[in-house]
Amino acid sequence: MFNFKKYQEIKKCHKQYQDLRNIMYKAEARYNRFVNKENQDKMENALKNTQTYVLEVYSKTVYSIFTMIKPSIYNLRTKQFISWQDLFEKDFNELSNGEKKGLVSLVEDNGGIYRLPPEFYIKK
Repeated sequence: MFNFKKYQEIKKCHKQYQDLRNIMYKAEARYNRFVNKENQDKMENALKNTQTYVLEVYSKTVYSIFTMIKPSIYNLRTKQFISWQDLFEKDFNELSNGEKKGLVSLVEDNGGIYRLPPEFYIKK
């Protein structure tokens, strides 16, 4: 688990992300129980809000903090470290949606193929 205590701005984003995901899951569950246009619209809106938050706020916060630190990034597939610059050398606005999602996955438990060095996480 990422050490949110050391990075309060990321912690705030994580909390908001969790709240949005909970709203999204509840809307999806309601839609699955009562299939109708209103519930479908609520579910789609909740999904859109969550995705927008990830791409525009959460990822930008992670980028802003770690661009200053420039930690090495561990690739779980190749089992090698890559420099921050090799992955995120562009300006934030030039990053693809996939790269922005990758930034968030660095700090979320569900993580992607890239991870920060162990010192950024709390041992379970």
